Amino acid sequence: MLVGLPIFHVNAANATGLGSIMAGATILMTGPAGFRSAHVLPNLMALLIHFDVSIMMAVPTVYAAVVESLGNEEQLNLSALKMKLAISGAAPLSPVLKQKFTERVGIPLVEGYGATETTAVSSLMPINDIAMRQSVGLPLPTLDLKIANIDERGELVEVCEVDQVGEIVVAGPNVFQGYLEPSHNEQSWITLPDKQAKGKRYFRTGDLGCLDQHGYLSLAGRQKELIIRGGHNIDPKMIEDIASKHPAVSLAAAVGRPDAYAGEVPVLYVTYAEHQQASETEILEYVSQYIPERAATPKQVIALSEMPTTAIGKIFKPQLNCYQVESVVDVVLTEIDGVASEDIRVSASPSKQFGLSAQILLSEKIVSKQPEIEEALANFSFHYRIEQAPSTHLTSQDKRVA
Repeated sequence: MLVGLPIFHVNAANATGLGSIMAGATILMTGPAGFRSAHVLPNLMALLIHFDVSIMMAVPTVYAAVVESLGNEEQLNLSALKMKLAISGAAPLSPVLKQKFTERVGIPLVEGYGATETTAVSSLMPINDIAMRQSVGLPLPTLDLKIANIDERGELVEVCEVDQVGEIVVAGPNVFQGYLEPSHNEQSWITLPDKQAKGKRYFRTGDLGCLDQHGYLSLAGRQKELIIRGGHNIDPKMIEDIASKHPAVSLAAAVGRPDAYAGEVPVLYVTYAEHQQASETEILEYVSQYIPERAATPKQVIALSEMPTTAIGKIFKPQLNCYQVESVVDVVLTEIDGVASEDIRVSASPSKQFGLSAQILLSEKIVSKQPEIEEALANFSFHYRIEQAPSTHLTSQDKRVA
């Protein structure tokens, strides 16, 4: 077993660490920095071959690096590779990346799903699956996983039927007992009807998903505000707390910007206090100085005249996520030859089924570019739909790109 994730991560500690020891497997460790070590990723395939690695787990960015490196290392004798299985987790796996890895390396790449609160693994895809759609596999035999419709007050509306999207909730021996800080347990648990008992307590994962008729779990988005960058969990509150200490900042909100390589990267929105002003560069430099972990450093700071809020005055982060999706789509599509900004209109909105969904309208002039557009968006995990605009020309006033 190749262990390349940080040892403080629940996967390295339990799934590939203690799990390998219990199975009597040999563990090959890539060092304290894991996959981040300078010479590991560029030489990963050579290491797998030399040490006869048979199985590994990693985040999608690692497999993307493998696919990229194979283009430069055709001299490697892949027939000497003894690996039987590769497992991806911690962040959404692109179907395109999965296909490329399987075709070029010649071994199955399967996806799993879990959380620290569920001791790393909740579900895993069998090699020979019968899933009805893109899936993260079957729940572990000991895990009771259900899909529930839960309202904003944290109360159960209904337990969802097959193919109905809702929040993933779990109970079982691998689910933790609760957070040490009592306030963190508020709305983290829900009691569902149980035939053998009066009620059973389930942990709310904050993730959206559905189960197909064969019991396979598919993800549909995240309700949690956690930013996941290459499998690294980033608490937006940490970024916001630091930014809020700047004398010019009135409100701060950190969200994830979709990224084809890392899944998400953090960006920071701010509004300025009255009679205060600062450049976005100044705010970025200030925050970067105090961020304790490099991965959490925002890629960009964006100043807004007014922060989107809910009816009770809470910052409405789903709208900020939509701004970022709109911006990413606009940037990615206008990099395609023959596609200009005035030829597209992107409109993202929150969606209960998908977390958020983007509508992409194309002018008649570039409709033929749709296959190229879909290929350009293939490595992003957000949901989108493409339609032809009713008019042949889209003005900049029609667009809502942040």
